[in-house]
Amino acid sequence: MLKKYTLTAIFIGLSGLIFAQQLKGFYSEEHVFTPVFSYAQLSINEQNLKTIPRLSLSAMHRIHYGWKVFGFSGGLGASNLGIITQPNDSTILKRRVYSLTPEAGIRFGFPKAGIFMGLAGDVPIHYKEKEITGKRKIRTTEFFSDKISRFIPSAYAGLSFHYFEIRAQYLLGNFFSKKNPAFLNTKTDILNIALSFNHLYFQQFFKNLGGGKKYDEYPKPETEEKDKDIRKTAL
Repeated sequence: MLKKYTLTAIFIGLSGLIFAQQLKGFYSEEHVFTPVFSYAQLSINEQNLKTIPRLSLSAMHRIHYGWKVFGFSGGLGASNLGIITQPNDSTILKRRVYSLTPEAGIRFGFPKAGIFMGLAGDVPIHYKEKEITGKRKIRTTEFFSDKISRFIPSAYAGLSFHYFEIRAQYLLGNFFSKKNPAFLNTKTDILNIALSFNHLYFQQFFKNLGGGKKYDEYPKPETEEKDKDIRKTAL
C-alpha cells in the first residue's frame, strides 16, 4: 500500500512539472556526481548485525518551479544504494544496487535557497555483491535480482543554497525482498546524507570571476541589430 501511494504522489508531482515547463518561472538544475554518505542497520530475526558506513556517488537532474517563497520540485536520477555488513571478524559482505530514482516534492524559499521535502522511489536495475574473507573475494552480479525489492519508497528533506544542497533521505521500504526465502526475516533501516553540487551555477560563478557576462546580460539577437541598421539606411 505504501509503495502504491508513493508511486501515485511521484506521478502526480512529475506530471504537474511537465505542465509547469510552459509557464513563466521554470528553470532546471543538474546535480551530478553527488557524494552520498550512508548509514544502514540490518537485523535478522530481530538480531542486529554489525554494519559499516559506506560512501557512494549518485546523479540527479532536478527541476524546480514556483513563485517567490513557494514552489514544486521533481526529477529523475541514478542512485547507488547498498549496505555493508560484517558477519564475523574475518568476513565483510558488500551488497549494492544501481537504480533509477524518480522524485517529487515541495520547496519553501525560492528559487536559489530554501528548504525542501518530498517522496522518492528507487527501481533497482543492477545488483552487485562482494564477499571478502581475508584475501579471498567472491563477486556476484545480476540484473533485476530477486534478492532486492522491486520498488523501494523513501522520504527526503534538506536545505539548498546557491551552489549546493544537503539532504537526508530515509528508505521507507525494505532493501531486501521478503519474497526471497533467504531474506524472509530481515529488516533494513537505511539513512542517506547527500551533498549535491549544481554544476550550472558553478559554471556561471567561474565565468563571472573571469569577467564573463551574467545571466541577465545576454547580448541582443543579431537579427534585431540588423533590422535597426536597415531602418537607419532607409531614412
